[in-house]
Amino acid sequence: MTRLLHIGWLIVLALSTSTNLQAETNPHRQAAVTFGIEMQRFRQRAVFLEARQVARGGKLSQLDPLLDALIDYPLKSYIEYEALLARPFSSDEQVQAFLENHPDFPISAQLRRAFVNYRRDQGRSESFLTFHQPTDTDDENQCFRASALWALGRTQEAMTVTAGLWLRGRSQPKACDKAFSRWRREGGLTSTLAWQRYELAVLANEGRLARYLERTLTEDQRALARQLGKLRQRPTRINRYQTINFKDPTQSAIAESALKVMIKKRPSEALTLIAELERAGRLAEDRALEHYHAAAIRLIREDNLTLADLLIPAALKTDPDLIEATLIQLIKAGQFDALSRPLSQLPSSARGALRWQYWQARAELGSAGTSGLQSAQRIFERLAGERDYYGHLAAQWLGLPGSLADRSTTIEPEKLLDLAAAPARPTNLRITSLR
Repeated sequence: MTRLLHIGWLIVLALSTSTNLQAETNPHRQAAVTFGIEMQRFRQRAVFLEARQVARGGKLSQLDPLLDALIDYPLKSYIEYEALLARPFSSDEQVQAFLENHPDFPISAQLRRAFVNYRRDQGRSESFLTFHQPTDTDDENQCFRASALWALGRTQEAMTVTAGLWLRGRSQPKACDKAFSRWRREGGLTSTLAWQRYELAVLANEGRLARYLERTLTEDQRALARQLGKLRQRPTRINRYQTINFKDPTQSAIAESALKVMIKKRPSEALTLIAELERAGRLAEDRALEHYHAAAIRLIREDNLTLADLLIPAALKTDPDLIEATLIQLIKAGQFDALSRPLSQLPSSARGALRWQYWQARAELGSAGTSGLQSAQRIFERLAGERDYYGHLAAQWLGLPGSLADRSTTIEPEKLLDLAAAPARPTNLRITSLR
């Protein structure tokens, strides 16, 4: 194989030399040059495959001559990447040099992640921090980052990072235990942080973790935890809301999660409860409106009620979402003659939508008298020219074919220029694709 490569290379050199000696007017010169380039790339491809195997085996002493033969080969950087990846104890300087020289290569991010894991497993704190990015979402690495900061005496950073790890609603890896222990000894765990994590665990339905975290709470917090725990267990028991203060930050998140379950399961009773909580001053007006809205939507969609049937604040009687939900229920029930009033309550911007224009026409058809028919006719004629689902429905009412009018999309020249000027994003090539 090696001998054939050398022979091929000699042919390339001979052809290249001979073509240089020929006059530029020689009709065969360009073909010879092209063939020479193709032969060179063929040889480099073979060298590349050999270099890849050498790099993966970590045999760096055999790699340098091969890299020299790939001096202008586009994939040479991937060989250097493979060589570093195959040697977990490569120096920080070598790895950093590659990362700095190839900042936009996808393999640079892969190499960084690999050395973060290498250094973590090797227990090399300072080297780990050289490669690890604070934005890394891997909890194992974040835990080691916190421990590394403690080990290097970077106390303020360590306190911040560890506090961030604490405020998670799920159990953290055991690698965090050492950092948490040091953090607590340094006074990092306050009663506020203890409650915040307990709350996060409850809201994430991590019952086991929540029970474990109760030991970090004060006596008063444990009493509140028991009260809110009962509420969460039976959120439809209205009497359990009697002492809950939704305005208290320590109660609001868990209490509202229970109220949302109440709204989902018993929306009619939830409306009464929301009104009682608001009257008692234990639920703020803005929060009450949100819960009223959720209960009303559920009652309209699932119990086939309309806005007129609901005892809700006047501010919600003109809410577009609730009006549209009411319209949909009336349409499903075939009560077209009842559409006019809710349609008139829609904002003008919404009323102009083709679908609501169509249903306005259907409502007009249900009204008595010639004027209703004429009004519906005018709306259908206007809609029939639209290339739209409701335009086709309108055309059917008129006995006409649907509109096939072209609706071209135009792009502003400025946007085209912005697109042309935008930098190309690197393709996520992987060396493994060459196997």
